[in-house]
Amino acid sequence: MEGAPAKTHYFVLFLSHLSANVRRSTGAGFLTSQLRTIRLEKFRAKAG
Repeated sequence: MEGAPAKTHYFVLFLSHLSANVRRSTGAGFLTSQLRTIRLEKFRAKAG
């Protein structure tokens, strides 16, 4: 039963990837990606 959870996991990743692409073409998606970038920068600052 190891295979099924992995497949489900990849399927969810694929779906989230699709929805992320859809969101990216909207204003909300742009804001979300900006927030994610800001969070990454803060994380890098802490790590560095």
